[in-house]
Amino acid sequence: MKKTILRILIVVLGLLALYIAINQFDTKPPELKYLELREIKNPVYDGSNGYYRLWTMPEPKGTDIEAEAVIMKYRPLFDPQFDNDKNIKAFDEKGYKKMAEATFAARWRKILGPDAQWLNIPQNTSLDWCQQVLANRDTLTVLENEFGFLQERFQKFLETETFQDLTIIRMDIPIPHLLTYLGMSKLYILRSMTMALDGDWMKGTGNLLDLVDSTKKVMRGSRTLITNLVAKAIIRMSCEAMASLINSAECPPDVYQLILDRTPPLAFEEYGSNPMVFEYQFRPPYNWKRFFDEPGFGFFKSLWFSLFTQQNRTLHLRDQIILSIVEAERVPPYQWTDDPFEPKSPVKGLFWWVQNPGGKLHMHKFAIEGGRNLAVVILKSNRVKTTYQILRISAELHKEFNPNEPVQTILDRLETYKTPDPCSGKPYIWNDQKQILYSIGTDRKDDGGEPQTKTRFGDFPLPVTCYVK
Repeated sequence: MKKTILRILIVVLGLLALYIAINQFDTKPPELKYLELREIKNPVYDGSNGYYRLWTMPEPKGTDIEAEAVIMKYRPLFDPQFDNDKNIKAFDEKGYKKMAEATFAARWRKILGPDAQWLNIPQNTSLDWCQQVLANRDTLTVLENEFGFLQERFQKFLETETFQDLTIIRMDIPIPHLLTYLGMSKLYILRSMTMALDGDWMKGTGNLLDLVDSTKKVMRGSRTLITNLVAKAIIRMSCEAMASLINSAECPPDVYQLILDRTPPLAFEEYGSNPMVFEYQFRPPYNWKRFFDEPGFGFFKSLWFSLFTQQNRTLHLRDQIILSIVEAERVPPYQWTDDPFEPKSPVKGLFWWVQNPGGKLHMHKFAIEGGRNLAVVILKSNRVKTTYQILRISAELHKEFNPNEPVQTILDRLETYKTPDPCSGKPYIWNDQKQILYSIGTDRKDDGGEPQTKTRFGDFPLPVTCYVK
């Protein structure tokens, strides 16, 4: 009996030793893809690059942001002729944020108060954004008076020919105060809408188209995902503002043609997320000690993860998760074979635990939480693309509108309507009762035009009120 137990114990120990041994042999590190996006072609490090205007926009009132001394506060963070590492570590990021808070953010919040939904009315398709803007004209006047100097800086930013995001790919790199950029974009949109509604329709609409053109440059030149996401929001809101204007009975027909002339089809770089590639390419230094610093990890759990986690195999898993999202964004949603919002867990199957179980457990958490968060970027990209396309359809529909014909009949013969909804592969859907055109959204289900809100479910609608019912 004792011999049998001893033999069993020896076999168990042998299998355990074999199990540990198997998990000590790692594979080669994964090769990076999309390397052509990594390098900035013909980088512009002088003050003509609009990227510096993002940095200097929240400088205190009265500051000459064109001055070389002001630009040199930020240039050493990126220009390779300087010691970037030293300057990044020495940069007073808290001081920069405090300055931006005093120049813009605190004053913006004080004026608008806690409830300023009229700034984002397009998300509610049952409300008329134009009417909401006019109803809040007094607040808009206060904003214009308070932030006139920032709007002057913003106008110069719009007129900048070059935008190259010079951000170095590293975790501790500081970024511009993008809330100032977003806030000034919103104020510019509202001022442009008011200008149009007060009678200067072509100028007001032209300003909005200028903002779209400028933001396309930011989209093409951005390297950080947050800058890309802010630019997405600005393009979307600009398109929604123009859609609201052309729904007005007073809007002249020349505006419809102006929009059609200045909204050519979007390239992927103008709505997509190339910066997500840098999220994938970033390789943080691997530190085995981190298992012993993990919250809730005791000694034995930390030891187990140290023994059964392989660095390169874990990197392969991480790459597979992020690359599946990167590549899904480059494919119209109707062609997806897998749902990027539901990343595949590496801990599925009977034998997942045989090799690199520690890495798989870590990547399971990353796949469920990080993967889903990254996938939301795809939703935002497609929302920009569909809003832009529906705006073009709406402009041509208003131009060709005949009250004696059903709207769907008119739509079917429009050139712009031949562009399919990327989420369905079929034409955008017209809801005559709600007076909206809509995409079925990245959940690829027709929800009757109900807008996507805080979840990833719902449609991407745009009001298209034909003023002659």
